[in-house]
Amino acid sequence: MMHGYGYGGGSGMFLLMAFLSFLLLVAGVLVIGAVVMRASRRGGGWGHGPGRHPGGPGAAGAPWAAAGPSPSALGILEERLARGEIDIEAYRTLRAELTRTQPGPTG
Repeated sequence: MMHGYGYGGGSGMFLLMAFLSFLLLVAGVLVIGAVVMRASRRGGGWGHGPGRHPGGPGAAGAPWAAAGPSPSALGILEERLARGEIDIEAYRTLRAELTRTQPGPTG
């Protein structure tokens, strides 16, 4: 008998390597899960979508950023009118506020 000397480390080394491999696998799954969860919480995957890339809607210097309200604001207003949450007079007032252009700087 070699009593742990020579080639191989016996069952202790095998168990240690199995345990370390398992830990590495678990760590990898956790990291991948964290990346996926973070991307899904942002609502759009891997950094794409509104507000996540230069030149997107609302980006500084974008020509459409100051052009008026977003279509979704007017859409929501129209939905509220359709559901009866607001009357036509409130709709007209709110639509005028949404579509009014902001005065430029004076001076």
